[in-house]
Amino acid sequence: MAVAVQAYETLTGNYTDFVFRGDRTYYVAGPVYIYGTARIEGGTVVKFSPDATAFIQVGTRVVCETGPYRMATFTAKDDNSVGETISGSTGSPSGYYGLAGLFFSGSLEYIRVAYLRTAFSVDTWYSNENRFSNIQVVHCGTAFEGADGAVVVVDNALFSQVAQVVGGVYEWHFFGNQLTVHQSDYFANTVDDACSVSDFHLTNCLLVAVASLANSGSVTFFNNAVAQVAGASGIFQTLGAGNYYLAVGSPYRNAGTAQIDPALQAELRQKTTFPPVPFADTVTNATTLSPQAQRDTNAPDLGYHYDPIDYWTSCTVSNATLTLTNGVVIGYYRNAGIRLESGGKLVSQGTAASRNRIAYFGLVQEQPLVLDPSGLWQVLPINPYHTDVSKSTEASLRFTTLTAPQGAAYVLYGGGGGWDMQRLDLRDCEVYGGGSYLYFSGSAADGIYRFQNNLIRDTTVWVDTYAEPTATLLARNNLFQSAGWVEFADFNTGSWQVKDNVFDGIEVWLYGDIGYNAYVNGAVIDQDLQPSDLVLANFAWAAGPLGDSYQLDNALMNRGSQTADLSGLYHYTVKTDLQNGLQIKEANSVADIGYHYVATTANGTPIDTDADKTPDYLEDANGNGQTDPGESRWDLAILSQPQDIKCIIGHQAVFSVTAAGTPNITYQWRKDGHNIPNAVSSTYTIASVRVQDQGYYSVQVSNPGGPLLSEGAYLLPWVWPPWPPITNQPPITISLNY
Repeated sequence: MAVAVQAYETLTGNYTDFVFRGDRTYYVAGPVYIYGTARIEGGTVVKFSPDATAFIQVGTRVVCETGPYRMATFTAKDDNSVGETISGSTGSPSGYYGLAGLFFSGSLEYIRVAYLRTAFSVDTWYSNENRFSNIQVVHCGTAFEGADGAVVVVDNALFSQVAQVVGGVYEWHFFGNQLTVHQSDYFANTVDDACSVSDFHLTNCLLVAVASLANSGSVTFFNNAVAQVAGASGIFQTLGAGNYYLAVGSPYRNAGTAQIDPALQAELRQKTTFPPVPFADTVTNATTLSPQAQRDTNAPDLGYHYDPIDYWTSCTVSNATLTLTNGVVIGYYRNAGIRLESGGKLVSQGTAASRNRIAYFGLVQEQPLVLDPSGLWQVLPINPYHTDVSKSTEASLRFTTLTAPQGAAYVLYGGGGGWDMQRLDLRDCEVYGGGSYLYFSGSAADGIYRFQNNLIRDTTVWVDTYAEPTATLLARNNLFQSAGWVEFADFNTGSWQVKDNVFDGIEVWLYGDIGYNAYVNGAVIDQDLQPSDLVLANFAWAAGPLGDSYQLDNALMNRGSQTADLSGLYHYTVKTDLQNGLQIKEANSVADIGYHYVATTANGTPIDTDADKTPDYLEDANGNGQTDPGESRWDLAILSQPQDIKCIIGHQAVFSVTAAGTPNITYQWRKDGHNIPNAVSSTYTIASVRVQDQGYYSVQVSNPGGPLLSEGAYLLPWVWPPWPPITNQPPITISLNY
């Protein structure tokens, strides 16, 4: 397997509006001053010189574009566990590095800091309140220091082997929620001044082997549901590089108070204190993996919560199918996470609201380790290498996110020989490559490769066929961002179609049936432009309910090569705009160019037109807006059926039905299969029941998509009160005349 070569960028001096890219490693060799805004993308790696003059100071604000399974890492020059190796690295960090990771004012989230003298030095020039969430600080001297009088809020954070969580501060106001602190000399090492006291408010925290809460009497602690434990024995369990999962039967589960910020509580419901289950099996029978790491949906557990990893995976699939479902998270740590041996198939089916994930463990767990014996560059989430080339491998992924670390060579790989895949389907997926390659060269005879409606970021894409003229490829409605380059090249006579894609700021080489593509924000085009192509500068993106790549501009709307229903995008959108509380679906209009999200309601849940608790896009599996064989109606449903009635003769009987769907909905009631004149509302009333009204009643509910017939309900007329029983017979006189 070939190795992808990357490089790092050395920083020192002054910069304006700097972006720490998710596909790049940076080496801070001395003081770095950023004027304006610093953007931190998920996956970026920033390494620091041992020199105490190395730091980053941000003049205005920091914008974090990190997230679950996409942490940024600030670490030591000699840490080779992530990112590119810095020239002269020993591979074994010793002591502390740099002066501080960041001097700044504002908010940060999803950042890991390791081996620094100080992780964060906060000020008040941009924001009086500095907020940190979902952070990990390990092997550092101090986690926080900074300006006098600062207000600091820290939600869901882990501090492991940090000498002091807060150091050298004066009159601070600190609010810590869901913190785990292990092996610290002090929680707060403050300036001792009786005239000015710092206040620390801790909620749902777990403090283990913390020698002292404070170094002086100038600190007041206000604790709510806080456990202080002298030693770590029996408190935690370790799996992989995560040392702080709560032990089996821990008394600290469900031990917290629910009186925390509602947004934090909602986040915790998606996180866990349970470890993954190791899964290193050889799968030879159909096997399904679904979520098993219990999410914290009850009273909060104490301490830090991890993003869930359900299975710690280095498995082999041979002559069988492995299915991933229901938002399961696979953590991989070597080559391969999932190996597809001969005849092996992988099917991953998540949902728009609960994606499956295949993520590198180091983007979740805190310890700086490499667990593949061949090194970081070798790790691979899905490895298709198979020894019997007569039995091909296949992978089909939908609503699945792949996340690779910086320093890995590939996020997906397929070459010649045993590396071929017969079929690869990526639909509605997101790929965060960390600067790695998605590489396919050569193909199986009659191989099928489909990339439909995907977001592929920080990934160099190289797909071509030299050997097999019968291979087919479809690349449609994808968004490629922040990569080295993208190449789709058919050098034979196969059927290759590359249309309706957006290439954002990257170099592009396309060959085959191409057109209706958009090249934005300085994309470099290495082939002839087609008349249907668009070239746009300063194209803007927006965050929305399901992601950060909604289109702010309208320039790509209705500019695709075919209507949205033909692309399976009937229930999707590229915009955040609402109409009557719903995002506006593509429906059967000419498709917008680029990546689409499933259309949602105002609260971010996928639209369910017929209110049957199954979103439209799932009921209409192929996304064409029609009800095809095997699909249920998405545009109309009967939510409550007519019920049987036993009615006294002469009394009123009322049948009713509840339906939901696209307007206009009409009704026609029936008796014994025959239409009842003028019975055309959601209820049918018989004012005075007669014996002849007995029978089965149903209703046909219709809208422009067609009719639905309800179940039948039986009407049984009866007499009340019933005739009384004869309890005393009258005397009988019989006269006999002879």
